[in-house]
Amino acid sequence: YTPKLNKKDVQYDMKPLYASKDGLIKSIQVNNGNVLVKVNDYVKKGDILVDNNILSTDGMMKSTFVSGNIYAYTFETFSSSCKYNKYNESDVFFYLLLKIRSQIPLNAFIDKENVLQISKTNSKIEIRVQYTLIENIGVKGE
Repeated sequence: YTPKLNKKDVQYDMKPLYASKDGLIKSIQVNNGNVLVKVNDYVKKGDILVDNNILSTDGMMKSTFVSGNIYAYTFETFSSSCKYNKYNESDVFFYLLLKIRSQIPLNAFIDKENVLQISKTNSKIEIRVQYTLIENIGVKGE
């Protein structure tokens, strides 16, 4: 008998998955649990996405652990501004766009980017951009 090295003890969590923010369900990748939403459903923050109660084949409700990911389209609007006295206007626009993109969460992927407004005054330029992001919105609840 040789003991297995690097064996990890798996901790099963019985808590359901809740939506961490509003979004439109893009894909569901659930290993265990009772999925309560479908693709293209709109969910609000706090909605239960995957429950830990399942109906067994003998008709009884049983609790199981929940694991998986729920990806959704989320919508965010960001704005930024700066002075552009001695710089080219296109360079300032590019700088502001990069500054806004740095505010996007690290676990999100950009699906669409839409510049809503560019406003210029004597020495200042401001930009507003709306993003459609793809994020894992499923978080463990209470």
